Amino acid sequence: MVRWQQRLSGVVLLACLPLGCAAPMTETLLPVPPPVSTPAPPPPAGPSLAQQLICRFQGIQGNEIVDWRDTQHLTLPQVLDRLDAVTAASITANPGDQRVASLAHLHNVAMRHHALVIYANPQWTGREAWAYAEYECLRNPPL
Repeated sequence: MVRWQQRLSGVVLLACLPLGCAAPMTETLLPVPPPVSTPAPPPPAGPSLAQQLICRFQGIQGNEIVDWRDTQHLTLPQVLDRLDAVTAASITANPGDQRVASLAHLHNVAMRHHALVIYANPQWTGREAWAYAEYECLRNPPL
């Protein structure tokens, strides 16, 4: 009798393997809830290409301010006058364009601030002034 039960369980096992028979679901299993379709949060916005270029330009000008300070021996008021002259020239070169005037004004304010900080740190090299001006611009984008 035991041999008959072993043969029957072997036949049932062989029949179930290729057919994929499974045990019926019981009431104790919880149903799987459908996936909630929530939109993915947008990736953090980085600076645009225009902002990166403006900030790179401010870094270059920070390096130039160090050159004016160390090589040309300009005083802080002379540097501020030069920055004002550059701003006035860019506004007069584009008469009637309010976008250029507002960007030139924002750039002048930022560069005047950078000049004050650069002159307050006489040990800074051009590379350090470049990094400071570019970082500050990226931290507080003008656009």
